[in-house]
Amino acid sequence: MATEEFTYKQYLAMNRIITLLVLCFSVFQLCAQNIKGQVVDELQQSMPCANVLSASKDIIDRL
Repeated sequence: MATEEFTYKQYLAMNRIITLLVLCFSVFQLCAQNIKGQVVDELQQSMPCANVLSASKDIIDRL
């Protein structure tokens, strides 16, 4: 049959998958952080274009 109706078991499986995807995307957004501020050099002069990387000690040791 080409037009098969969803069974209750298929509905529950699809509902679980959608719920899992929504939870995953929510967790990723909770982990993201925006930090605003000003980067200055040794003379306390602001640097107009600077990229800042926040990394743990483990990541820095691998570099």
